[in-house]
This record gives sequence, structure tokens and C-alpha cells, in this order.
Amino acid sequence: QLNHAERDPLSGRPWSSKNLRECYRVGMEKIGWTRWTPKPRTLRSGRLLVGLGMATATFPGARAADAARSVSEAEAQARPRPEADGYAVQSFGAQFCEVHVDPELGRVRVARHVVVLDLGRVPNPQLARSRATGGVIRGIGLALTEQLRYDAATGRAVSDGRYLVPTAADVGEISAHFLDPADPEVVAREVGDLATCGVAPAIANAIYNATGRRLRELPLTPDKLLL
Repeated sequence: QLNHAERDPLSGRPWSSKNLRECYRVGMEKIGWTRWTPKPRTLRSGRLLVGLGMATATFPGARAADAARSVSEAEAQARPRPEADGYAVQSFGAQFCEVHVDPELGRVRVARHVVVLDLGRVPNPQLARSRATGGVIRGIGLALTEQLRYDAATGRAVSDGRYLVPTAADVGEISAHFLDPADPEVVAREVGDLATCGVAPAIANAIYNATGRRLRELPLTPDKLLL
């Protein structure tokens, strides 16, 4: 939290709203962060190494005029308030995960993942939770399995049937939690992309906590853990 920014570092404008510290607090509580220790290879589950990791999620926000027409042909329009230009709009959240690593095979499994998002008003929590869960699964694939290979001679993408995406059997428990504070400038925020941001860094941090090996290139495949 030492790098917590109260203003947009690019424009210098204050955020329309930012509740990132509360996202951290809720995520730490849900994942059981009191178990975390800075010394790698401390936690175990049988023969498996256990690691905890976290990262920040952030995604650009936007304001725009909107319009709607009902079946009775009545029309309504909504426009951002002129004073809204004095604020920067950005969405924030926190990613927390627990990984289990097989030290002999280098195999990584995300046993638990907690995502906490500051979305403003959430009109449909069930739909938002489904979108957030899908976003996390996409992030797990980005972190652990998905890789596009290229032919060294031609530079063309090689389609050899090995572009692996995670299935239900590949992911553990995922829980999504939302803060619901009022944002005076934004009624609702995007969910899916925000829920993907930060997943891969959280997993990489958890792998380091489990193994002591810092991986910086995606995907985080077993061969990189066995070097």
C-alpha cells in the first residue's frame, strides 16, 4: 500500500472514487492472508508446496452520454455533469490466490482464488459474479497455459492444436466479491476485463511464495519451474 495513489499520476486529477484499500482488506480476510509468510517454501499441503500471492486489478473507466427509448416512444437522455471533467475515472480491484505446486513435476494448480472489485452500483450481482468468475478463469489461462507459437523461419503463427485454455477441471474454488459504494460520476462499471487484470501477477507471486523461484515470462509452465 506504499504506492497507493490518491490522484491519477498522468493527469493529476483526483479519482472519481477509489476504494482499493478496502478491496485489499476484504481479499486478505477471504483468502486467509494471516497464513502468508515472506519466506518461500514455508507452507505445505502433504507433498505439495503452497503459496499465497496477490496483485492489484485496474482498468480504464469512461463516461459518455447515453439515451434510451421505451415502448411508449418516450425518450430520455443522460449526460455527464460538466464538473465531472475534473475527475479521473478508473476501476480498481484486488486479486488473491493460493497455489499448490508439485515440486517434482513443476505442475501448478490454483487451488483458491479471491477477486474483490470496486464496481460502484451493481444492478445484477449474479450476472456480475458470473462475469467476474469468467474473467478470473481467462486470467488463469493467460498465466498458466495459453501460448501462441510462431514459426522461427516464417514468423507465422503455428496452429498445432496445443493452444490450451483452462476448463472447469483445471481451476479450483473462485469467489468474487464486490464493493458497492456510490460513485457520483459513474453509474456502473465494466466487470470482465477488470476481473482478468492482475490474475497472472497474483499467480506468479504465489508461485514465488511457494517455490522461491521468480518467473517473469508467461505462460508459467512446469518446465520453467524445473530449470
